[in-house]
Amino acid sequence: MFALGGIVYLENNDNVGDGVNEESVHSNNTQTNNKPVHTNGEVSAVTGGNCASYEEARDRLQEILRKLQEPSQSLEASLKLWEEGRLLVGYCEEVLQDAMKRLNYGDTTNPEDASLKESEA
Repeated sequence: MFALGGIVYLENNDNVGDGVNEESVHSNNTQTNNKPVHTNGEVSAVTGGNCASYEEARDRLQEILRKLQEPSQSLEASLKLWEEGRLLVGYCEEVLQDAMKRLNYGDTTNPEDASLKESEA
């Protein structure tokens, strides 16, 4: 992904996708402590719909790392891969942070956790 003149170009299988308005790509973001939160929809938009889960995003990151290590990659292709990788890293970090919160504090949306907390009180 790269931005040029207010247009964000998305990569899909190493080809530049159609230009999309930058605002539409980031419209699913919310702010938490002034840090953007990347949604699964945003990650899927950047990867051409290829990443629907943490595991798929992680696998795509590994693929990006392999491609970046290839000496035949052009500068422009490397920059696009790097931008996509940055977005995927942010998404994966947020998923892992949410998982850690659930482990440390319990998932309040899970009825079993709520009943456990009530019985402990």
